Amino acid sequence: MLEKQICMVCQQKRNNGLRILNNYICDACEKEIVECDSRQILYGYFVWKLRALIDTDKEQELHGS
Repeated sequence: MLEKQICMVCQQKRNNGLRILNNYICDACEKEIVECDSRQILYGYFVWKLRALIDTDKEQELHGS
């Protein structure tokens, strides 16, 4: 059995999901992101979380982490 990981979107420990730039997104959040319409309030939250993921990766590149 896989070790549960904390989802960067919902902050819940889950078994299944995907890893993007050393971060984990659970299956449930992935599905919500894919199905979210850009006119929904939740869309802005998803964009904010994904931008944070990219910014963290850029920061790590700059500092050699």
